[in-house]
Amino acid sequence: MSQPSKEEMDALIAKKRAEVMARLASMKLPGGVGAAPIPAPAPVSAAVSSAVAPSPRDTLAALQARVQAKLSGLSSTTAPARPTELHPMLRRDYKAPGRSGQAPMPRISSIKANQRKEKPKRLKIEHEAPASFTDPEKNPYFDPTLGAHRTAEPHARRAGKQFQFTRPGRYIEQAERLRNEAKMEQLKVEIAARAEVARLEDEVLDANAIKFSEPPEIEWWDAPFVSNGAYPRGDIVPVESLITIYVQHPVPVEPPASILSMSAAPSQLMLTRKERKKVRRQRRIELQSELRDKVKLGLLPPVEPKLRMSNFMRIMANQSVPDPTKLEAEVRRQMQARLDKHEADNQARKLTK
Repeated sequence: MSQPSKEEMDALIAKKRAEVMARLASMKLPGGVGAAPIPAPAPVSAAVSSAVAPSPRDTLAALQARVQAKLSGLSSTTAPARPTELHPMLRRDYKAPGRSGQAPMPRISSIKANQRKEKPKRLKIEHEAPASFTDPEKNPYFDPTLGAHRTAEPHARRAGKQFQFTRPGRYIEQAERLRNEAKMEQLKVEIAARAEVARLEDEVLDANAIKFSEPPEIEWWDAPFVSNGAYPRGDIVPVESLITIYVQHPVPVEPPASILSMSAAPSQLMLTRKERKKVRRQRRIELQSELRDKVKLGLLPPVEPKLRMSNFMRIMANQSVPDPTKLEAEVRRQMQARLDKHEADNQARKLTK
């Protein structure tokens, strides 16, 4: 591909430059952005520059001109910058908030939690439902309590309930009221009971309420001894058939078996092994309890401790033992005496001697 000639390049550059200038002129940007750049100051000769030093004001003006030229070059190639407003706190006329009012705050959400969420758009159906929809015969699933008009919006969310704090002392007053009611009911019952008792006492003490029955013609205990069913005017004549000079004796009844035939005494009740052990245990417990009570009352001397070679040092630990050998001999003597007594008891209980 052949490269374009110099004339074609110049024509293309001139065309693009004309388009850019026309676009800048149509935008009418403030601040002289589309204006022609400020011409740079004329160069100063070396002799003059070496003779006169530039002042700080001239240096600042030269820097501003260079910055303006850079901005003009960027605006011609990039999109124009949009004007922005300064924050109220950055302005010179900003006043600190006082009693008169508050300073305007920017409408900027600092975090996601503070940003207002936009409600999602919901589809809304504005037309009425057809007649067949509300007919129970054609639509058995229709609920007449919901109405015929339907929308696609969901039901509004129920507002949350707020805290309802109970007044201090409310339940205490309620409890006191219940107690008073219970006391009143109990008092009413007591008053009714007392009134009933008083009414009964009045009825008992009333002379008109007490009616004495007339005495009978003859008492029941005298009826067998009185003839004609009434008391005679004179002496009572006894009935001969009931009162006699003889004493009536009961008729003797023979026993089912003759006493003479019962030569042997009835055998004792036979107990099982478990029952015999139970009787023996109860008998020994009663005997030990009786001995213990006699010792507590002072009728018998306390039982001496059963000394053995394995426990005599533990039993006699609280007592001073001047002669341990003598104490050991005494323990052995007691052990032998208990053994002899045991053997003697066994010999005495033998059936065959």
